[in-house]
Amino acid sequence: MYDGCAEMLDSDPLASIFAIDKRYCFMNYSSGTVRVFDSKSKKITPFAKTISSQCVAKDNSGTVWISSWNGWLYGYNESGEIKHKILIDSIGGAKITLCCDHDGALWVGTMGAGLVHIPYPKSSNPTIERYKYKPGENSLSSNHDFRL
Repeated sequence: MYDGCAEMLDSDPLASIFAIDKRYCFMNYSSGTVRVFDSKSKKITPFAKTISSQCVAKDNSGTVWISSWNGWLYGYNESGEIKHKILIDSIGGAKITLCCDHDGALWVGTMGAGLVHIPYPKSSNPTIERYKYKPGENSLSSNHDFRL
């Protein structure tokens, strides 16, 4: 166990872990707290407090995106300040996975609501595109997208 970590780890159940690059690993806790493990310094530090976070991804400009159970995507700068908020609760379904492509677009895999694409998440009014399974058509094979 790393110094100063034991009291942080056993008081809040860990919900998920996301390695977003070679150095940093983001940990989502049941309380909604997000902490980051720095493999270089071997320290765990608080990063952000959201409402029941689900998934974490980092885009090519350094913005850390966190999806939440309350239907929001939050874009944080490296200091942990919210710089972008996108409401996606109208798509329905749990947001299971989140990733950023090389163009800076966000992709959200859901449980029951298909695949969501946000081409320009940092714009003042981001467009939300949804791809769903449609029987008999050239479409997704399922509305359950667990991994991207």
